[in-house]
Formats: sequence, structure tokens, C-alpha cells
Amino acid sequence: MKRHAATAKRVRTGKRTITVLAVKDAQADINVTPLIDVVLVLLIIFMVMTPLVERDLSVQLSTEKRTQQPSEVAPTQVLVALDGRGALQINQQPVSRTEYVERLRTLLSGRAPEDQVVFVVASDETSYANLVEAIDRAKQAGAAMVGLATDTPIP
Repeated sequence: MKRHAATAKRVRTGKRTITVLAVKDAQADINVTPLIDVVLVLLIIFMVMTPLVERDLSVQLSTEKRTQQPSEVAPTQVLVALDGRGALQINQQPVSRTEYVERLRTLLSGRAPEDQVVFVVASDETSYANLVEAIDRAKQAGAAMVGLATDTPIP
């Protein structure tokens, strides 16, 4: 901060004399040092806290197991297939959208909770909305776990 030449004025008020300094061309400089200190402290706090914040998304990955015949499905397994038009099949049996929840409910009833698993296979042409609807309605039918299966060609 620059010091400017000051002129002094003496003002007499009764018994006292007051000296008033007048500063010419005074400039107000902003002191940014405290601002930088605060910003650096906040930066350090966020850098330390960011790795500690947990974002959990539970995903169970399984190892790939190929069967000899691609159409082979275990009798206890429930496999829902969706094609590009949104048509549904449960274990290779065509089913309408209105019957879908009831058919799944009858297949899953009487099973232990760990056996109430539904696998969903969708073709590449299937819309995302149809896939999400099939998964939601499978949960509505009582599936304890819904898995997504892929339909990849065997090399």
C-alpha cells in the first residue's frame, strides 16, 4: 500500500486541539491474502474428504459359464426374453403383457426366497423402457433377485 503525502490541519475545540490528517489521492487496495488462505484451506478439505465419501452400488458379478446348447435352460430357472417389438417370453413360452406378472407369480410361488431369481435377456433392438418395465414387473411378481443375461454368440 502506498503512502501518500498527508497535510495536517489543527482544529481547536475549546481546551483541546485536534490534529486532522488529510490524505490526497487515497486508493483502496483489496487485500487478497486472506481470501487466498481461505480458498486453499477449503481446497485441502475437499481434497481430503472426496476419497472418503462412499458411493455404494451393490453389484454381484458372476463368472461366465457357457452351455453346450444355447437354448438349454435349467427347469428351475426362470428366463424372460424380450425382442425388439417388446414381445415377452417366459422360458421360451410366449406370454402377453397382461399375463406376464401372473405367470411369473405362479412360477415363483412356493419357492424359497433364494430360488426366486429371474433372468432377463433382451435383444439389441429392445427399447430401454420395455427392459425396465419387464424388470419392474418381475419384482412386482415377487422375484427376490433379477439378473440380466447376455445373448452373445459362441465363438
